[in-house]
Amino acid sequence: MKKLLVIGKNSRLYKKYRDALEGAFSLKAISHKDINGWNGTALHFDVVLILSTSKSIKDLSSLYNNVKDNISAHNYVLLSSHVVQLENDYDWYEYVMAKKLGELEFRAVFPFGIIVRGGDFSDDILGPPVSSSFYNLLDVLASLSDPDGFTVDLPVAINDKHTPHKLYQYIFRLGWYRFCRFPDAIYRVLGYKNYGYTFGLFKFFSEK
Repeated sequence: MKKLLVIGKNSRLYKKYRDALEGAFSLKAISHKDINGWNGTALHFDVVLILSTSKSIKDLSSLYNNVKDNISAHNYVLLSSHVVQLENDYDWYEYVMAKKLGELEFRAVFPFGIIVRGGDFSDDILGPPVSSSFYNLLDVLASLSDPDGFTVDLPVAINDKHTPHKLYQYIFRLGWYRFCRFPDAIYRVLGYKNYGYTFGLFKFFSEK
């Protein structure tokens, strides 16, 4: 059984799918704060999966270099998002920019590392607007062999049950994202998912 180290043990994703990971790998999990002063070089892992991220390029550089300096592994994997495929106009959203910076810095520190992009992870029949199956991610991690710096785009499922109001869609199509902030806040309070950069990603895959 492959040895997997997950960096991001406090993330909602890890907590949700911990049992699935334990069933597929010999699993250890730590937070990014545990890396400093933790010498993991004596423990060699088949795969290191990085879930932690940051909005700061300085923090990203520090995180990835700490992983490189302290943890020995055959494959280093960054879990990213399909939002990096959105046009540069969407960089106005902090999450989109953070994911793009994350990939660039990861590739600089780990030229032969693997980047895996997905949507919101869900295996429900009626999931988020753009979702990926966590079990597809497990298949990718289990099949890794020699590192060669590739990127994997996980399949997505589209749920068009809830879309924003037509006026919102019109403003959004013009790229006036700042004018969407107020309705975004309302959608967030109401528990809607398909707004902001998520709606941009929904459009990206729906119009393919």
